[in-house]
Amino acid sequence: VLYSAGVLSVAQTQLPPSEATGSAEPTSDATLAEQKKLVIACLAGDEPEAAAAAMDKLLVDFAQHEQLPETVYEIADSFRKQEKYAKAQDLYQYVVDTWPNDPKAIWSQLKLFNIALVGLKDDEQANAAYETLLERFAGHDEIAKVAVKVARTYCERRRYADSLRIFRQVPANWPDCDSVLFARQRIVCLLIRLGDAEGADAEVAGLLADYAGDKRMAGVARRIGDKFYAKKLYERALRLYEYVTGNYAESKEAISAQCKVVTTNIELENEDGASAALDRLLTDYAQDPDFVECAAIVARTYRKKKQFDTAIGIYEFIVD
Repeated sequence: VLYSAGVLSVAQTQLPPSEATGSAEPTSDATLAEQKKLVIACLAGDEPEAAAAAMDKLLVDFAQHEQLPETVYEIADSFRKQEKYAKAQDLYQYVVDTWPNDPKAIWSQLKLFNIALVGLKDDEQANAAYETLLERFAGHDEIAKVAVKVARTYCERRRYADSLRIFRQVPANWPDCDSVLFARQRIVCLLIRLGDAEGADAEVAGLLADYAGDKRMAGVARRIGDKFYAKKLYERALRLYEYVTGNYAESKEAISAQCKVVTTNIELENEDGASAALDRLLTDYAQDPDFVECAAIVARTYRKKKQFDTAIGIYEFIVD
């Protein structure tokens, strides 16, 4: 059998990829879908032998079907979600080895990394899976996007240093990819989280220089400012909020940045700065759809600082 032993037979794996799955003629999409449902139903019903037999039939009968790689990938996902990691690994590896040029191959290799790191908690295996990803798919159009997924997985596991290491690879290895700006933003945020404010400053300076005039920087700068703000690094946060309001006053991020200019000055006990920023918020942004929410945030900040007269004045402005 092809699959019931848990891996493909030696005889099968020794054949070239074009022959390894047999010579059956393609059958209909509907029949393939039904066979996939049968495999998944057997899995859900905890019938491993029936699932293995159905899987063997699928691999043989639909060997030449163009949707087979995606189908095997989806079945592997079903195994993974049921925490049957060894069987899922077999199928993801089968996709990688049998159809290395199929769109699902690189994502199968990513899933091998995810199983190792998240499911099995095996760092050595996870590192090996990631290194294989870089080697086998070095020129793939989506390699940078997949590397970002790896970095985010580390971040979700609170492995911030590892996440930073992978995010740094994106601008270093794929400087022209679409993921570079996001990766560089995440590098700054991780440096802030790890307590390296000076390192974050250097990265911010590079971002502002390299992406001057890029409309995306309104959101990037505001989000980085929020990270500084959360760490009570108010002066650094304020510089970024003012960068947004000064350079991207027409952006959707401008009002939230102006709101934070007010609250940051309040935290810095800069009454004149806060008052001037509040006047601008009330004057320039009163017609913005997010005005009421932002003004209320400012009012609550004044109230927490026991500056009740100013808070009441803002609430009255909102009502009027």
